[in-house]
Amino acid sequence: MKTIVLVIASIVLLMAGTANADYTADLSLGGTFPGGILITENGVPVTTSGGPISPSTLNGAPLEYVYCLDLYKDVGVPNTYPDTVVTTNGVIYGNSSPVNNAARIAWLLGTYGAAATAQGGDAAVALQVAIWHEEYLGTAKPVVLASNAPSAQITDYNADLAALGSNTGNVASFLWMTPENSQNTQFQAEVGALPLTTGSEAPIPGAAWLLGSGLFWLAAFRKRFIG
Repeated sequence: MKTIVLVIASIVLLMAGTANADYTADLSLGGTFPGGILITENGVPVTTSGGPISPSTLNGAPLEYVYCLDLYKDVGVPNTYPDTVVTTNGVIYGNSSPVNNAARIAWLLGTYGAAATAQGGDAAVALQVAIWHEEYLGTAKPVVLASNAPSAQITDYNADLAALGSNTGNVASFLWMTPENSQNTQFQAEVGALPLTTGSEAPIPGAAWLLGSGLFWLAAFRKRFIG
């Protein structure tokens, strides 16, 4: 019995040490994203492009959607990035830059991500700008949807932020990604849904491998103990 208890304790300790670890994975960004998005940065009119980038994959696993975070770095699509730092704690750029209002962005994605992506067009643009609004809120260059943007975008954008209110979502329910090229040059940070369960299999986290291995040895020790 002592052996079994020791095995269980070892599994718990190993999982605790790896559960929040970053991992480097291949990110294949596909498809295109809307261009001509009208925003203002600290009152200055800007025309830019943004998410959703769809279809997208991570280690061969399809992602339902990927939205842009950083306005000041570009990512090219379609393209394949061999190295991508991925976290589930709302931190980007090599686990060195916490996303401003990550929990509020998580709420927006959890509430509107799937529907806005499926609808596309104005709904997707409105969600993208709402994400930027939260990311740059309180900074030197706050972002809002321009007043001359299409009326449908303005309606959806205002509705998204009004519904957001003071709500927050689960940051760990999303992937906070920073793609890099083979020279380790970082590109625009992205936020995406967890890999879909259909299609190619997603990479199994180290903690899951440890759990499976631990359960195997637990069964072996139990059999030996009983015998």
